[in-house]
Amino acid sequence: MINEKYGLTNFMPSGIAHHPIDDEFYIISAVNNGLIVVSRKSEILHVEKLSKSIFRQPEGICFSPDGETLFISNEGRDKKGNILLFNKIKQ
Repeated sequence: MINEKYGLTNFMPSGIAHHPIDDEFYIISAVNNGLIVVSRKSEILHVEKLSKSIFRQPEGICFSPDGETLFISNEGRDKKGNILLFNKIKQ
């Protein structure tokens, strides 16, 4: 379903995180660098293609306890691995 409708070919989940405030699930795939956000009712809320230059091989994902920060870990492939953090945009 994800592959055909959203163009993320070979979407193979490598990590999942539950947002503690929004009650949504964030799922990443190292294959073709995809991120989807899914509701508790399994509705796809958002699909994002991740930049390969930033996300070399995204394998892990989690949120801070307050839900304000998202962490994504990358395996290193031929370089050092890293952990990227993203702060929630306040509106």
